[in-house]
Amino acid sequence: MTSADWRILIANRAWIDRAEEEQRCALLSIGHNFRFYWLWLQMTGLAGAQDAIDQLDQFTAGGGLQAQVHGREDEQQRFCLSRFDFLGGRYTIVARSNAGEIERLRRQNRALNVSLMKAETRLVQVHEDERVRLARDLHDTAAQHLIGMNLMLGKMKVMATDVVSAKAVADLSELLGQFHKDLRGLTYLLHPPQIGEHGLHGAIARLCDGFAQRTGLSIDARIYGEDRRRNSPAEGAAYRIVQEALSNVHRHARASRVRVRVSDRPDALYVSVLDDGRGLGWRGSNDAGSDVVVGVGIAGMIGRAAELGGMLRLQAQKGRNGTAVVACLPRDGGGRSFIPPVM
Repeated sequence: MTSADWRILIANRAWIDRAEEEQRCALLSIGHNFRFYWLWLQMTGLAGAQDAIDQLDQFTAGGGLQAQVHGREDEQQRFCLSRFDFLGGRYTIVARSNAGEIERLRRQNRALNVSLMKAETRLVQVHEDERVRLARDLHDTAAQHLIGMNLMLGKMKVMATDVVSAKAVADLSELLGQFHKDLRGLTYLLHPPQIGEHGLHGAIARLCDGFAQRTGLSIDARIYGEDRRRNSPAEGAAYRIVQEALSNVHRHARASRVRVRVSDRPDALYVSVLDDGRGLGWRGSNDAGSDVVVGVGIAGMIGRAAELGGMLRLQAQKGRNGTAVVACLPRDGGGRSFIPPVM
């Protein structure tokens, strides 16, 4: 910070450290004059130093509250000036930056972002491969065991000679049938039609159709906009959010109907999944296991949206039963903060 006549009053550690790296450090230390620094540069023959002095003089005369000063042969060293008045005195905060260093850090940051994106892509692929493996294992083991158990129950049903035994066999058969249906729904969620094969619109439509067939839910799915088939992170997140929302509805909502809407726009994807179930009241249940599972699923959906600079909101439907999952997923990851409308 300098006084009105450019005398340096206060310098932070970064300013002092930088000045000590230069031969002219004494001209930038506390007690010296910032304007004399440029006069010295002019005497050493730096072209453009006079322009910098002129800018300082204009700033002193009241030419604005902010300015940038640098010599033409020293383009990388830039000084940003901010003036303020305090208790009758006029002071200027001088901040120095190295444009070359900033550009180097920007390139480094871009390289790190590319590396991070590649790592995230590999992680997503690992998760997808694990889903496929788990779905295959469930189909090859648990599903086959269930089929065998149903066959044995069929034999027991023929052998049952009293009402009590017949009722027990019928109840077991019904429970196994429901478990088999749930297992089929789970394996379908783990390894559904992929976006790369059918595009986002086709993949979500197939997801909803297949899920409705396997769970008995009535799903009204409508997709608006042009299917751009970019296979982008936003499309993958939209697909997984619909997938997780449907899974939560099936496992927890006790709903009979679900409405899925996807609006595919050039700048963002808007997604909403609305059900007619028991709403958010199930959060207060004593079933701690269910709360943990659903909590993880919701956190995953919120995380997918946040990674893209978007947002996801879980809310009760006004004036009626059910829950709405509403998300906005910017395609450019622009860190948008608007609330997506319920579609």
